[in-house]
Amino acid sequence: MNIVLNVAEKPSVARGITDLLSQGRKRTEFTNSQTNQVFSFVCPLEGQQCKMYFTSVRGHLMEQEFDIKYRNWQRTPMQDILDAPIITSVSKDCKDIEKNLLHYSKMCDRLVLWLDCDREGEAIAYEVIAVCRRVNAHIAVRRAIFSAVTKADIENACYRLRNPNRSLAEAVEARQEIDIRIGACMTRFMTVHYKNEIATEAKVLSYGPCQMPTLGFIVERFNKIESFVPEKFWSIQLHIEKDGQSNVFLWDRGRLFDRLAALTLYEACLENPLARVTHVNNRSTKRHPPLPLDTVEMHKDATRYLKVSSHESMQLAEALYNKGYISYPRTETNVFPTSMNPRQFVELFTNHPQFGDYARKLLNAGNIVPRKGKKNDEAHPPIHPVKPLRREEADSERSWQLYEYITRRFLACCSPPAVGDESIVFIDISGEGFHSKGLVVRERNWLDVYPYSTWNGRFMPALTAGEEFMPQKLLMVESTTHAPGLLTERNLIELMSKHGIGTDATMHEHIKKVQDRHYAKKDRNFTFLPTNLGKAIYKAFKEYRHASIDLTKPNLRANMERDMAHIASGQKQKQEVVAHYSQQMKQIFLNIRNNMDAFDNAMFALRNVRPDEAPLPNSAT
Repeated sequence: MNIVLNVAEKPSVARGITDLLSQGRKRTEFTNSQTNQVFSFVCPLEGQQCKMYFTSVRGHLMEQEFDIKYRNWQRTPMQDILDAPIITSVSKDCKDIEKNLLHYSKMCDRLVLWLDCDREGEAIAYEVIAVCRRVNAHIAVRRAIFSAVTKADIENACYRLRNPNRSLAEAVEARQEIDIRIGACMTRFMTVHYKNEIATEAKVLSYGPCQMPTLGFIVERFNKIESFVPEKFWSIQLHIEKDGQSNVFLWDRGRLFDRLAALTLYEACLENPLARVTHVNNRSTKRHPPLPLDTVEMHKDATRYLKVSSHESMQLAEALYNKGYISYPRTETNVFPTSMNPRQFVELFTNHPQFGDYARKLLNAGNIVPRKGKKNDEAHPPIHPVKPLRREEADSERSWQLYEYITRRFLACCSPPAVGDESIVFIDISGEGFHSKGLVVRERNWLDVYPYSTWNGRFMPALTAGEEFMPQKLLMVESTTHAPGLLTERNLIELMSKHGIGTDATMHEHIKKVQDRHYAKKDRNFTFLPTNLGKAIYKAFKEYRHASIDLTKPNLRANMERDMAHIASGQKQKQEVVAHYSQQMKQIFLNIRNNMDAFDNAMFALRNVRPDEAPLPNSAT
């Protein structure tokens, strides 16, 4: 009988998979770790009965740091960091896990890696392999592919093991090396030169290739508000009354910034105010349900509807996944695979107190065809519930709210569109056109289970083409343009996604980082304000945009992310990508170091303000 060492990414996942495969016949074995248990049991693997040892890690085993002679911030020339040797070793807080892996890999023929099925999981897989092969060089290695800790997914994974993918791991390793080199160089530069000159609570003045453009988005919106100059504009509104109801018709021209021009057109309407219906468009219309849920959409909606930060929503989602309630929460996919039967997941909720009525209604309606998006990372399906959870069973109210949202989103995307009758009426007064829409919702469908979206009816009186009448009111309305609002977390995630800053799995970390570093603050409305420190650092880097790459813009990091994808697909080599960006950043750093006046001016201005304060923009006060 083959003896197999199985390794999951977290202790809870190891326990969950063990419970599913052992069918209750497991033993608890010796462990060197207080948090990472080891279980043993017998079960089939690729059609053969095997003795299984099952344990876990706690994320990454390894850490990267510079050779000891490069660790002194004061004595090491900062540009040397970009070429300095990097040592990879097991981190101190993972030594207990290392002992477990060494102990059990000695006695095993095979190693099966049950790590998260993404690039990060693949990198951790190779860290585990490196440890195990120190004592068992010939251990055979396989990778388990699964998206949820469910009986079907796990049993299926046991029959379709594959080889680990070195290219995926190298994409992560390249990103780690680039980030540590660039981050260390610029962080040491700012901290050594300016930390003792300004009264900030920040422990270091850090730079990161994702951190800086994330801050850039926040500061640019702030600057746009501060520089905004309001303008007056004018429009004409038509009010009619029929069948005891009032309706407002909007001007086809929208608005004019020239008062005299607007007044001339308005007076022409007053001189000949007879309104004539030119045409009426009656049509059936649909409101489509939301697309299947990917990670970025989950973060955006959690901040908007649940008032939960992206960082917290990922923590909550991971906890739900680890306990087997939802599928893997890190996915770029918004289309369900043809191999997946959505009906079986809807059936899970027929007796659920919150979702039962709707689930039964959906099943009774016939075929269930989820809406299809266009994104597919070929790794994981969209986020969806895989096991019912009741409110009283949830770890917290926040956890329940996220689970409820994920479940409602799934049921909604499996539903037919809402259907309505829309009327668009066009009216002419003295050559000026006006229009208004009416709506009667006939079939709500997915709207009944998804309260986060609304589609409300709007009364429209019965009007026919050629009908003439005198308006109730004809008004010229003066309004003023308004500055854009501060960036919400949802806005920020949208910008990061659009410009390729971070991945679906890391965006929330970069948003948290700019707050932890005292570069920006988030208020109770989930809007971001840059601190005086954040604005100063942004301004300092901005001064060098003409002589080198603008580090406040997303271009550099977006290019890096594309190159990481090229490494993952085998189109580029890890070392060529690392060397390219190290050389590029060396030129940028030398340009800054040799022309420090602009950096000095921006940073030393903080002596006159409180660096960690985040004042409102002038136009918002």
